[in-house]
Order: sequence, then C-alpha cells, then structure tokens
Amino acid sequence: MNRESRYALLVVIVGACVLHAQSVGRITKHPLGQPWVTKAENGLIISWLNSRVDVVERGETDDPEAGRVDVFDERGGSIASFNVLRLVEGARGVSIYDASSRPGGIIAVGAVYASKDRGIPPAASLLVFDSSGRLLSAYALADARIVKKLAVDKDSNIWTLTDNFRDTEPSTAPMVVEYAPDGKEVRELLPRSVLWSHGTPKEGLYLGRVTMGCGNGVAWIWLPGTTELVTISTSDGTVSVVQTGLPRREKHKEDPLDVVREPAGDAVGAFREDGEDGKSEIAYYAWSPSTRAWSRFQPGACDGDRLLSVSDSGQIYHDRQGNICLFRR
Repeated sequence: MNRESRYALLVVIVGACVLHAQSVGRITKHPLGQPWVTKAENGLIISWLNSRVDVVERGETDDPEAGRVDVFDERGGSIASFNVLRLVEGARGVSIYDASSRPGGIIAVGAVYASKDRGIPPAASLLVFDSSGRLLSAYALADARIVKKLAVDKDSNIWTLTDNFRDTEPSTAPMVVEYAPDGKEVRELLPRSVLWSHGTPKEGLYLGRVTMGCGNGVAWIWLPGTTELVTISTSDGTVSVVQTGLPRREKHKEDPLDVVREPAGDAVGAFREDGEDGKSEIAYYAWSPSTRAWSRFQPGACDGDRLLSVSDSGQIYHDRQGNICLFRR
C-alpha cells in the first residue's frame, strides 16, 4: 500500500470522529495509578486508559473504559471526562500517546486508532475538545506527523513532538510541528538530522522517558539518551538546545525516571540511584541553566514519590496509590 493510499484511509477512519461524536456523561473519579497514564500541567491533572494491546491484536472487545480521558484540578475535582474510542464507530482499539490542556482552554489529544477492518492500517489523529470534553475537531495525521508528545500553549496553539524516532525515518522529517487551535499547521521545526546531531534520544528503562511541556512563553522537551533540553519560543519559534547531562554521585549510578522543566528555567528530575553496595533509592536533583550543574534537594513530604510534572504551584508528585503531593523549592 503506497503512502497516498494509506493517508486516504487515515482520513476515512478519523473523519468518523466528527460524524459519530457523542456526549459522554461524568464518571466517578478513578485512582491515579496503573494501568492509567497520568500527567500534571498548568494546574491540571490529566489521566487516560489505553486499549490493551493483546486484546486489540486478538480482535476481541476492548475494556469499556479504554480510551477514557479524565481531567481534574490539582485538588482532584473533576473538570472533564470523555472517551475517544467511542467516538470512532469503526475502531476496535486506541492508543493515546499524549494529552494536554490549560484551565478553561482546549484539551488536545494525540491518538492512534486500530480499525475493526484489519485491512486498514492504524490511523493517527490529533483531536481537539473544549474544556468540558466536547469534541471540536479531529484531524488525520500522515506518518511524519504522528504525535509522540504534545503541549498546549497560552494561545491554545498545540506543540507536538513527532514520533520520528526510528532510524528508517527521513532525515528531513520535522521533529516538532506547531498547530493552531483550528488544526492548521503553523510551522515545522527541527528536522530529524538536526535534533539528532548529537546522537539518538532513545527511551528505556535505564535511560528515562521523553517529557514535554509549555509555560512562560516556552515549549520545552527533555530527551533521554542525549540528555538534551530543547526550548522553543512560542512567539517566534527560536530554538535552543543544551545538554544537561546527568547528576553524578560518587559510587552511585544515576538512571533518570522523570525530568521536567520549571517555569523559571531550571530542570528538576527524579533519579534512581544504584549504589555499589547494591542498595537503590530515589534521589531528586535540580539543574541550573546558569551553572550547568545538578544539585540535590529533598522534596519534603513528597520524598519517595514519583515526579509527575511542575506548575506555577510547584512540583507535583504522586505515590503508588495515586495520591498527589505538591512541593515548592
């Protein structure tokens, strides 16, 4: 199947989002734990449940809650709850790669649908909802535009990190694409050959995961493997790339769990420290753009929790039970 035919099929299945849009009633709040994916940003907590891969591969009926997206405020109050899988009548499963929002603004979701017709390849889409979870628009995405991460800025523009992480992808493929609220492409930035000039930003158990956010006029991305912190001006698209490296502690090995950027510009991260004595612990470090160095800190009552993100309120953590903890350095 050629690229043009594949894209035409993407348009067909994702176009069904608009035709079959429906309202979804409020659902009781769930624990913010596995298998839910949870992120925090801009005073909001967003969580979603993906389809089970094994169920989709067998073509069986998926979990009725698969594709559900919930948005809460930082106190746990429900703001929106909707299901992106139910929007597409011909889909048997969905993988939500990321979601982003701001209080009172749009909710953007990057998702890939699996069709009930096995002859149709997976369909990538960018979905835009209003603040209450009502579908506003749905856009089919070509292969080079599949969303890996995304973040909504204060003007409701949507910044996306594309999923061009394979060695087979064209060197000219854009790694960052910005969209207007109506889905029109504003600009593409950072060709793969440029962003990968210092090596491959691969994710992994011991490398960490890609993180992305937007605040104070800056869209930012932290890339594991290369440890590059990419910042982009949301006003003019100016790009800056610096390598943060990893913290260093004598007789210990550092593995990043989560690294995020604070609004003021520092990066903060939770790291697994493995000592030569065989003991491991979670340690927290902050990186300063002025000193280009990491310094260790203790997040008070949040010590031992996983770092979710940061907001104007401070750093946001959660424990295994899904309890939220807030800390300001």
